[in-house]
Amino acid sequence: MNGRLTEEFDEALELLQGTGPEFHDSKYSNHGPMAAEALGRLGRADAIVPWVRGYRGQLDVHPRAFRAIEGDYREALGDLSRFGDWVAFFDRELAADSWRAVLERWIQILAPGVAAAATHGVIRTAHAVRALADREDALRIHEVAEGLGYWAARYQPIVAHAQTTVATPSVALAALPIGVVRPERNIMETLARVGGTEQFRLSAGLVSTELDADAFIDDITVGFAHAYLTNVRAGASPIPFIHGVTGPRAVRILVSYVPTDVGRELMRWTWLAAAAIYEGYAEQSFAIGSDAERAVDFDDLIEQAVSTNDEHAIKFTEACLDQYAQTKRFVFLEAASDVVVRLA
Repeated sequence: MNGRLTEEFDEALELLQGTGPEFHDSKYSNHGPMAAEALGRLGRADAIVPWVRGYRGQLDVHPRAFRAIEGDYREALGDLSRFGDWVAFFDRELAADSWRAVLERWIQILAPGVAAAATHGVIRTAHAVRALADREDALRIHEVAEGLGYWAARYQPIVAHAQTTVATPSVALAALPIGVVRPERNIMETLARVGGTEQFRLSAGLVSTELDADAFIDDITVGFAHAYLTNVRAGASPIPFIHGVTGPRAVRILVSYVPTDVGRELMRWTWLAAAAIYEGYAEQSFAIGSDAERAVDFDDLIEQAVSTNDEHAIKFTEACLDQYAQTKRFVFLEAASDVVVRLA
C-alpha cells in the first residue's frame, strides 16, 4: 500500500481540468482529484483513469476568477462565489514562492476554518500536497492551489468556549453529548447549527492538544472509527463518520509541512470540527474496547473498495489502511471492511 503516483494520476488531473469544486447545486464536493490520488496510494493506478472518466461527466464547470484577491483577503474567506478568485490567488502565490513556504503561511491562516466543506477543503489540499511531495510538476502545483482555494472559499470556523483539559481525543469524543441538533443532510449546515449551541461551546473543550501531532490524530481517528462502526450499524448515515477519519488523517499529512506551533493550532481546530460532526450526527454513544482481530486480505479489501466505484469508499479505505499502518489498530480494517460492503 501507499505506492508512489505514476503518470495515470497526472492524466487524471488533465481530465479534471476545468471542473468546479462542487456540483449538483453545491450539494456534493468534487472528489475526483482526491479519489484519483487515493487509488494510486492503494496500488491501483490502473483504475485511476477509467474511474475519473466515469466520474467527470457529472461535474460542473470551474468558476472563473472575476476580482483579484489582494491584501485584504479576509472579506473573501468563506465566500464560495470567490472560489475562482482564490484559485487564481494561490496560483500566483505558488508561482512566487516555494509550495512549502505557501503552505506554512496559509495553513496558519486557514486553520480555524478546517471544517470547510465538511473538511473537504483540507482533505483535497492534503491529497494534493502528498502528490506534489512525490513529484513537482505544473499540474500537481495547480492542484494545491485548487485545494487551498476550496478551503478558503468554504472557510468555516467552529468555536468553543471551554478551556482544554487532559482528556485524549478518543476519550473526549466518547464523552461528548449526542443528539445536540436534528442533523441536516448538508454537513456544513449541521456543523453551523451545532457550533451555535451553548452545549457545544462548553462540551467541545474537553480535549488536550499536548500530544504530538501523530499521536493526537491517530487517537481522534481511532475514536471516530469506533464511532463509525457503532453508529452505522445502528442505521446512521456513514458519510459524516467517514469525514471524522478522513479529515483528521488529512491534517496528519499536512502538519509535517508546518512549524510545531502552527500544527498544534491546526490540531485544535481539527478537534472542534470532529467534535461538531460527532455531536451533530452520533445517535449512539461508543466505547473503545480491545480490537477483536481477524484475518483480512488487503488485496481483496482494496479490490472491493475499487469495485464499489464510490468515491467515499475508495478514500475511506485508503485512509483506514494508512491509519492501520500507523497504529496497528484493527478497528480501521474493520471499518474499511464495513464500508466496502455498505457503499457497494
